[in-house]
Amino acid sequence: MRTLLLIIGCLLAPHVLIAGGSDVERIIVLNQPEHLAARVFVGSDEAMPIDGPFVIAIQPKFSADGALLVPSTIDASLRDMRDALPRWYLQALRTSEGDMECSVVINDVDYTTIVESWFWVNWNLRSDHTPLRQEFEKLGVQPGSENIILKSAISMGFCEFIRTGSEQAAIAVIAGYAEID
Repeated sequence: MRTLLLIIGCLLAPHVLIAGGSDVERIIVLNQPEHLAARVFVGSDEAMPIDGPFVIAIQPKFSADGALLVPSTIDASLRDMRDALPRWYLQALRTSEGDMECSVVINDVDYTTIVESWFWVNWNLRSDHTPLRQEFEKLGVQPGSENIILKSAISMGFCEFIRTGSEQAAIAVIAGYAEID
């Protein structure tokens, strides 16, 4: 019964599950974008601590005053993601196939979900009011439950961009998600 409660709790309240009778337990499910994004080191791969919580280093763009530059268009976001990510990741993504197509998973570490979470959180894609989020809405891509449609559109569009080098092909893939309700 405890396993069933955990599964139901993860689906209904993915942040925290409180279960048990008089023995109250608190289980935190660490699969939220904020928790996953914390595994990304911002800086060079050489500067990333080996003994820390980080699994990948990225180098996003910053302004002269040190603020993170957030793209306002889909094509700029594709280029910024490509430029920020390490070459080994891009090569693995480009050549992925089969069940793991458009994913980079090594030794049970899902790098794709971790990287996507960092961009999701730091580019504030959860907010309906950002220029980038509005670009997706102009294409007709709706967020869907738990933003899964929008996240999938971004992921698959970026994968197409890395595979083909074509922003137009990537945007066509993203626009295809407008048909999903």
